[in-house]
Amino acid sequence: MPSITEVDNIKSLDDSGQTSILTKTGTGAGGDKVFTLDNVTLGSSAVFPSGHILGIAQLQQQETAGNSGGSAVATTFTASVLNDEVFDTGGFVTLNSNQFILLAGTYLISAKKACYRVGVFTIRLYDVTNTAYIDPAGTNAYNPSDSGATKNLFSTLNTKITCSGDTTYELRYYSAEARSGNGLGSAHGQTLEVYTEVMIYKIQP
Repeated sequence: MPSITEVDNIKSLDDSGQTSILTKTGTGAGGDKVFTLDNVTLGSSAVFPSGHILGIAQLQQQETAGNSGGSAVATTFTASVLNDEVFDTGGFVTLNSNQFILLAGTYLISAKKACYRVGVFTIRLYDVTNTAYIDPAGTNAYNPSDSGATKNLFSTLNTKITCSGDTTYELRYYSAEARSGNGLGSAHGQTLEVYTEVMIYKIQP
């Protein structure tokens, strides 16, 4: 009987008649075979090795060429616009009205948001379901409001979260100064404008 390293596909049939397929999809370090399981439901006790990514999602605020990122509201944390789910390889995120809902699991989140001539500027992740901010806050993207500021700056944020069930989040920003029209990013006018981005990496179910 061949060993698992000598075949490309292994099929099995469970009691319900569902076919599961183990397919060789590549070769890892040292020549180890890499296999992918299709049509398999994992139990809640399944544990994955640390450092493995189970899925990646990208959310953005996208505007057509020439349109700015919007007006900045001063001195209060305000929800950021997120209007496009670029991809979701794990099927774990739902985007709705600038909020995103994550299924149960552990995630790494990396976010960034543009600002233009608004002074002190930062971002924070807010847990809408549990009414709590997630630490740490983002970096300070100090962008002076005087005429010497000529480009967008970005506040960036990196954090790890664990959800016990469906949980809703917002990316919020704080601006020291209000600025109408382009306080949340000045347009370059060349192609698609992207002012906010949230990258989500699922690392545990």
